[in-house]
Amino acid sequence: IDQARLVSRELIRIAASWGELWYQGLEDASVHFFHDKNVSAMMDILQPLHRTLNSGPKTAMEIAFVQSHGRELLDAEEWCARFTETNNLLYLSIAWSLYYTVFKGLAISIPALSHINLAFASPPLAEARDLALAVPGTYSVNERLARIHSFSSHLPIIKSMRRPRRFEVTDEAGEVYTFLLKGHEDLRQDERVMQLFGLVNNLLVNNLKSGTESYLYHG
Repeated sequence: IDQARLVSRELIRIAASWGELWYQGLEDASVHFFHDKNVSAMMDILQPLHRTLNSGPKTAMEIAFVQSHGRELLDAEEWCARFTETNNLLYLSIAWSLYYTVFKGLAISIPALSHINLAFASPPLAEARDLALAVPGTYSVNERLARIHSFSSHLPIIKSMRRPRRFEVTDEAGEVYTFLLKGHEDLRQDERVMQLFGLVNNLLVNNLKSGTESYLYHG
């Protein structure tokens, strides 16, 4: 179960980088603010992004994002807080001048990213070896369990609107399986990724009577 949670959490992390999440979030929030005049809906998008940012970077990719855009985003958050206290729209205008600076930078840097180095994006997955988890989609009763040995070190990004990642999983016998990891579908991706990989509630139960292993695999 701990391995399933780790893999799920890290796949969510690499499915959409902080830059991509902020780019999409700023685009959506700007529609609510400038077009719909809906400040509440704008805040509903921006506040979770700020909370994630304020939790601190945990990977080299996230550190690089903070170094490039952290100051502007922190200042923008402070101006939004001043608006909340005073209801003065001038403060939101100042905040959006900062958000726009970040947005313009991301509009240049995101398309230039053609692949992800797993060691920079998710050290736990890059270091993972010989897991108890089965390669997704391979479990079958009375057949060899293809356990995950490792994850590919580089993930090419497919040049489409959602920018999915193509990645490979190698099992303990050396066979390679290719998958497509998609982000941006919903920020609450945890359940979907867990279902994708069939790792939810994976329990390894020893069959004491036969001396063989029995596996309960619920995807």
